Amino acid sequence: MYSSYVSSDKSHRESIYFLNKVYKNVCLSLDGKLLITFGSKLSQLYPCDIKRIIFETEAEPGVQSVFKNALLEMVDSCNRSYPGSDFFAVVSACCLINKSSKKLNLRKLCKFSKRTNKSGLIDFISKTNSDDLTLSIIKYILNRGGFTSSLNIGTTPKWKSSLKFEAGYKFNAHLDFNFTISTGINKVECYGADIIVIDGLIESVSEIHHLLEHYSENKKSCFIVARKFADDIISTLAVNKKRKTLNCYPCVVPQELNTINSLKDISIVTGCNMVSSLKGEIISSIDREDIPQTDFIKISNKELVLKNHKTEEAVKNHVSNINKWKSKEHSRDKIKLLEGRVINLNPNVATVEIGQSHKEFGGILHDRILYGIGLANAISRNGLIDIRTIKDCGHEIEKIILFLKEYSLYKVPSISFLEGIKAGNFLINSVTQNGGFVLEDA
Repeated sequence: MYSSYVSSDKSHRESIYFLNKVYKNVCLSLDGKLLITFGSKLSQLYPCDIKRIIFETEAEPGVQSVFKNALLEMVDSCNRSYPGSDFFAVVSACCLINKSSKKLNLRKLCKFSKRTNKSGLIDFISKTNSDDLTLSIIKYILNRGGFTSSLNIGTTPKWKSSLKFEAGYKFNAHLDFNFTISTGINKVECYGADIIVIDGLIESVSEIHHLLEHYSENKKSCFIVARKFADDIISTLAVNKKRKTLNCYPCVVPQELNTINSLKDISIVTGCNMVSSLKGEIISSIDREDIPQTDFIKISNKELVLKNHKTEEAVKNHVSNINKWKSKEHSRDKIKLLEGRVINLNPNVATVEIGQSHKEFGGILHDRILYGIGLANAISRNGLIDIRTIKDCGHEIEKIILFLKEYSLYKVPSISFLEGIKAGNFLINSVTQNGGFVLEDA
């Protein structure tokens, strides 16, 4: 069912020749026969290790190496946006060598998506990762924390690994990047800190001058959460932090579709009265006595984690209301946004620390656990597609379906499958229709 691409253009031939080698390794991983060496030991690679599979596939210098880098960039981009889509992107690229299309009718596939239970979720994860240790950890996390469990994972200098559950709410927010550059601070953890939530841009230091004076005097920590901070505010906060005269941290909630209600959700978790210009409120009117304390705050360059037992009941009511709105909503895109909010408001955070006993296998264990929980979240949000029910979807998609059926991957994560096909098709179009890649000197 798979044929090599034939082209008179050398760059095309070289690109597709490398893709053929990747394809063979993907097939071996699905058959459980792909082994690589870690130190003095052999380790088996599975479909969830798709990035490592590409990395370990040998490429000749020149065009093949450039195409290999393009594949690696594609899988990185896919997995950041839609966990699991990287595997389907590579499979799609392999299957669409002679069948790529500028227009694929992917919207039609959405109607085949169905909700699933824990058994269906675990079944797919097991088919992409047969490592017993990883699966046991993933299953424990899902059994303890549910489909929408949040995950913190890292390494520890200790010999033994550990897994524990903590209460916490995770949001897409980060320390202001310019503040990080100026101070060298990329992560802050604090107990009992104050928090202020602003729905919008803080334009000048004068708006928060009274707050800065207050925190400079009492030496307490304060986290200010907003959409954006003016440059002079960041400079003021950074300079005073370096002088150790102020512990105020600027936290940015990016202006994205999936964070449109994040400030509201953060205010519920923290018990903070969000200041909104839409309601005619001004930042300078904030009463210092009304600023709430939060049990625990952790902010990094990647995420914001909050713990606050005082608002647990309010959060439960808030989640209940979101679920009611979701049940009345018909727009698929709006439903996804509401489901994302519910996941952020899930207080179950699993913390995994990988010990030194795993030696060189620690990195691959880290990636597999992260991959599995990401897949679980994606499946819980968007369900699975039973590819055996898909009809009249076009020759291009039919070829991908035939490949998956050959390896008994009958039920696949909806969003990962659709976005993977899109990415793989785009890459092949770039190679076969746009003349390959252009090499530029740095």
